[in-house]
Amino acid sequence: MALRDNFLRLTFLILILPGFGSSHGLKPVSAEYSISNRILTLNLTTNVEALLSGMDASMFKNTEEAPEATYYNELRKLNNLELETRINNSSQMLESIFSVLAESELMEIRLSKVVVGENEDATEPRATKLFFEITLPDPANFFQISPKKILGPIVLRSILYNEKKEKVNVSKWLEAGQLSEPIPIVIEKMSVLGTVSYSMFQGVQHIIPKGFDHILFVLGIFFF
Repeated sequence: MALRDNFLRLTFLILILPGFGSSHGLKPVSAEYSISNRILTLNLTTNVEALLSGMDASMFKNTEEAPEATYYNELRKLNNLELETRINNSSQMLESIFSVLAESELMEIRLSKVVVGENEDATEPRATKLFFEITLPDPANFFQISPKKILGPIVLRSILYNEKKEKVNVSKWLEAGQLSEPIPIVIEKMSVLGTVSYSMFQGVQHIIPKGFDHILFVLGIFFF
């Protein structure tokens, strides 16, 4: 268990840390999902000002380089209540920044909750949590998530429960616009071996051959 948890933590650091270090840098979106009574809840932790400005995170890594930079900086000056109002008024747009398919059937997405991050350091972007709910149809056995390119790359994460009700971490890196692999809806039926094998396969698939830059980053930490 400890080895698996450390592996997942290291993977998460490999994926997230390259976005740190710049107050104008766009970091990958963290998307954590859970399922209860066939209600899929997806929690996006993101720079919502960038989304509201229309900035394409798949094209720009630095907000100052984007043509929406002026509007983005104006949104960053809003207090939490003002920003939350802007978010709620833009709920229809935000509900379209990703798609959820249940066995190829497009699902309806609803923005259910907003938690605006505290902006204690004005030089750093706020980390706002957007909670979405999707009702999965009863006959469906799996679902897929496809983020729009405006989100940029995302880290799709979850804590699943196996048949023994033990927590099993699952993480998946999705490139901008990529459709995820099918994710089982009836997660209780997944065995420990099956879940770990799924996670390791997705991790290896991302690192080799798609993530050579992440390998270089980790080597740089240790040797430079």
